[in-house]
Amino acid sequence: MPHHFFSRFKLSVASWAALILGVIFFAASIAPTPYRFFVSPPGQMYNGTTESWSDDYSAYVSYIIQGQQGKWLACDTHTSEPNMPCIPIHSEYVLWGKFMGILGIDPIVSYQLFRFVLGAILIFLCWNLIKLVFPHRTSLQLTAYFLLLFVGGLPKVLPNGTPNLTIGPWSWAIDSYIPWITELGIFLRFISLPHYLLGNIFFVLSIIQFLKFQSQKFLILNSKFLILVLFGLGAGFVHAASLVTLYVTFGIYFLLTSIIKFVISPKKALSQIPFYSLFTRRRLDEGELFTLKNLSANFLGLTAYIVLTSPILFYFKYLLTFQPWANLSAAWEATTFYYISPDVLALAIGPTIFLAPLGFLLLAAKPTKEPTQTTDDNLSNALLLLSWPLSFFLLFYFSHPFLKISQVRFLQSYFFIPLAILAAPVIIFFAEKLSSFTYRLKQKVKLLPLVPFFFSALLLTFIVALPTLPLLYHNFTFRFTFFRDFSVLVYPPKNWVNAIYWLRDNTPRTSVVLSAWQAGHHIPFLAGNYVYFGHLWGTLNLPTKRDLAEKFFRGQMEEPEARQFLKDGRINYLFWSYEEASYGGHPEQYRNLLSPVYSTPGATIFRIKD
Repeated sequence: MPHHFFSRFKLSVASWAALILGVIFFAASIAPTPYRFFVSPPGQMYNGTTESWSDDYSAYVSYIIQGQQGKWLACDTHTSEPNMPCIPIHSEYVLWGKFMGILGIDPIVSYQLFRFVLGAILIFLCWNLIKLVFPHRTSLQLTAYFLLLFVGGLPKVLPNGTPNLTIGPWSWAIDSYIPWITELGIFLRFISLPHYLLGNIFFVLSIIQFLKFQSQKFLILNSKFLILVLFGLGAGFVHAASLVTLYVTFGIYFLLTSIIKFVISPKKALSQIPFYSLFTRRRLDEGELFTLKNLSANFLGLTAYIVLTSPILFYFKYLLTFQPWANLSAAWEATTFYYISPDVLALAIGPTIFLAPLGFLLLAAKPTKEPTQTTDDNLSNALLLLSWPLSFFLLFYFSHPFLKISQVRFLQSYFFIPLAILAAPVIIFFAEKLSSFTYRLKQKVKLLPLVPFFFSALLLTFIVALPTLPLLYHNFTFRFTFFRDFSVLVYPPKNWVNAIYWLRDNTPRTSVVLSAWQAGHHIPFLAGNYVYFGHLWGTLNLPTKRDLAEKFFRGQMEEPEARQFLKDGRINYLFWSYEEASYGGHPEQYRNLLSPVYSTPGATIFRIKD
């Protein structure tokens, strides 16, 4: 009956189980977001900010509203300089905005849906990757999938912290070993920043494409190889670090395969050296010729892959010469260095990093039972999965300052995916041993219960996950309380927001609005207007602009100076609310320069007189 039910929908039992696990995990991941909208206090509105609070949120959502308002390229609307270029950086947000605009969905909700859709696609691709590595092995597939979704880092107990976890009469203060890394947060990593997710979608697609055809000498200029190139170009355009990680992953893979061939067969390995036949009179046999051709194809294929995809990196670097993105590149990417000690990083990753080495050996050495799969396929799969996290560690610890990319970007390469897949064979191996042991023992002691393989696998999976459960529970509940102070930074007043909506509906898109920081942060993504300042890296000459604006808000400018200030800043409108008033000045001081055009209890908008 159950099998008949599943077959009606053309899904295997394993796929149905994966679907159920995925839905549970995904629901737990996204639940805090609609909850925050739902619990908005009367008179306030949730602005969509996520746990990874940063000024960047305003920039990303501003690109979405730009797409909804007809633009095709991303513009920096957080600064007021004339002739600022709009460039194809973060075009994924602009295009998504166009699609959401057709559906009539506002930018804030559009951003959340973008995260959720990409996260669901990435989870689906991970399941397909797992099935490709473990074909027709349901136990391995589901174990790897469970580890991928639900097993994260180990909790760090904070002796002097405020208790945030209570079990019965006991309370502890716990946190992640590296709480600021979103990609290691169980319920955050699959709904993180959309361009991270999209970059990893192209990354996983590349790995899947590579696994499908690497045993068929696919690294030649054919349609399969060109598809891999297209995925690489997508990864590079969306998230440059993803493409760099792919280069290193494939490079490590070919290096490891060459070393293994040398260890297994030194004599044949010598014949794999280019131009070997020039130094010996012995003719290469058929097997040696095949090996030489295969290695040559791999080398040429990797070279061709880099040659065909690297232009996107140079183009991306060229885009970063435009302001304000040049500020970001010069001031952050090339100079920001993070060091995380390997032991702390391992604890933050969790049990899978400790199981993965043994899992690699088990997978690499496991004889195949599939007629369409060879033992070399298992070895190749294991080597590629191992190369993925190795590329991360190599880039994270040794790329700075050689690459002009902050190595924190490589934390976004989702290296936890191969670690979870490699950890699964360890659990299944010991589950088989436990089941076999209890079976043999029962033959001698009839009263002992038999532990079936299925329950052995469940038991061992639970044991592996058990140390991570406190942090899993804490991370889930914490996200429901993260913004519960209902600060106006996250829950601005509705009448204040309505004033910004008036700008959206009644002013030209190119008009520049002067406001204090909070409104300057919100206006670009709620209205689509330009602002004088309001972003840490998106505002050019930020310190000078902030000083001048604060002097204006304090009422410390005489009328001629104020007039020149407004002219130099190309300012068309003044947004005046609680933050602007907190500086002590009053618009009445500039009455000859301002004309009120909109007013609510929360804000007043003035047009700058010509």
